[in-house]
Amino acid sequence: MDRYSVKCPVPGCPKVYVLEAADWEEAFEKAYEKGYQHILKKHPDFPEFPIREEVAREYAKKYLKKI
Repeated sequence: MDRYSVKCPVPGCPKVYVLEAADWEEAFEKAYEKGYQHILKKHPDFPEFPIREEVAREYAKKYLKKI
C-alpha cells in the first residue's frame, strides 16, 4: 500500500488527508468520500456542483499526490 495526501479544496481550510491505497484510483475514491463528508460538515456553503465527481477528479489530478 502506498500513502497519498490531498488538501481540502476550500480556500483557507487547513485539512489534509493522508490515505493508504493500492493505487491512485483507490486513493481518489477514499479521498472523494472523506472529502465530501468533510465539506458537508465543515463547509455547508461550499457550492454544490452537478458534476461533483468530475470536478473532484480534476482537482485530484493536480493535488492528490503519492507521499
